Amino acid sequence: MYIWKTGELVAELSKGEMTQWEMAQYLIATTVVWYIFGGVYYDPSDIEISEWIISLILAAIAATGIYYCFTVNRKYGNKDFIVRFTILSWPTTIRWILIAVAVYILMAIVFRGYLKISTDSLWFVALYEVSLEATYFWILSNYIKMTGVHVKEI
Repeated sequence: MYIWKTGELVAELSKGEMTQWEMAQYLIATTVVWYIFGGVYYDPSDIEISEWIISLILAAIAATGIYYCFTVNRKYGNKDFIVRFTILSWPTTIRWILIAVAVYILMAIVFRGYLKISTDSLWFVALYEVSLEATYFWILSNYIKMTGVHVKEI
């Protein structure tokens, strides 16, 4: 995996010399970096250690989720992983947003209404984010699987 030698990376990519797995590694690496540092909108020194831990957990879930989607793609057609992943991310994101809103409302009713626990607490937000992150990759992997199934049927 090239980190700095862009010229060599471009050459391999343009010649079609990269495998699906090699391309997937770049997707995983970029996603992990964005999860760790992309959500930090203010001075990182002001962030609580617990927020860094949550970012690391979300990055690990994302890396694992992408790898899982890659293995599903390999099992069902083994073609165009990056294309499938990118294109199928759009309908997955729309459905995920609807699920996220519904889950938040349900959790708010249960936690605020019945348990009298604030939904602003860090552990509540962490539980919410982690569960939704895993759900996103589960939905996406199912769409990738369906795409591979259709390829096999044709």
